[in-house]
Amino acid sequence: MDGCQDEIKMTFKISLMNHFSMLKFHIIGTFLMFGTSLIIYSYINIVFVLIWILYSMSVFFIHISYYIYNRKMELIVMNEVLIFKKKGRLIYLKIIDIKSVTLYLPPTKYVKSNVYLLPFECYHYCEIRTIDNKKIIITSLICVEIEDLLKLIDIPYESKRCFYPFLSIVNQPSL
Repeated sequence: MDGCQDEIKMTFKISLMNHFSMLKFHIIGTFLMFGTSLIIYSYINIVFVLIWILYSMSVFFIHISYYIYNRKMELIVMNEVLIFKKKGRLIYLKIIDIKSVTLYLPPTKYVKSNVYLLPFECYHYCEIRTIDNKKIIITSLICVEIEDLLKLIDIPYESKRCFYPFLSIVNQPSL
């Protein structure tokens, strides 16, 4: 074996850039909504404010739940091994120890469209099940394009469509 076998391919963690990448459609939508209100009515209309609150709450719940799942977590992808660092613990997961991978995508990402109508349609997550029945969640706050990562490291996965990709904070996975 040569020394390049264990070379790090990539490292992923929640970053400020990932936050902005996930929130950019909400930010653009906010400016469009309030700009339209100002152009049409010359003031901010209460109807637009109520719509914006509903619009924002959907993003807020997903973003916070994704952050809670993956805060202080780092994913290091090496040859044939995924290393998860969280709270000082290192978990080594060999690719052969993965039982199943399910990628939960909103409809627009499922059909590979770049046109988002709702602000939460860029959010998605991946659930990894190990052979010893541990569950690990990777959200789009860690890796903005999880599907590309799974293809790159050649892990077979199943894609599932879900309208609102919310993670329950109550039932957290083992990592």
